[in-house]
Amino acid sequence: MSTEVPDGATQRHARLTDMLTYIGTYEPHGTSLMNIQAYMVRAWGLKFKTTAEMVREYAVAGLIKVDGHGLFHLTSDLSKMLQELEKLKHQRLMPASRRGQR
Repeated sequence: MSTEVPDGATQRHARLTDMLTYIGTYEPHGTSLMNIQAYMVRAWGLKFKTTAEMVREYAVAGLIKVDGHGLFHLTSDLSKMLQELEKLKHQRLMPASRRGQR
């Protein structure tokens, strides 16, 4: 059994990715702060306050937005970026001989 602990940035990135993935599963309707907090306490053991601070930080950074009903969504810029990353991932997995045959 390994006793290595991931550094703070690696763990933070994993939490960020997980939270954004969770919010993305609720598109196009969105999800509430309470749902996000409940998920993050189950998945990562985070306090509600910590998750609320993360959500606010990600909203200020332009990764997520809140609608008029208090539900959180991925921003269109983030959605576009994730789609592009998925295309690049798919291209890397596709054999080079098939890349031009789309």
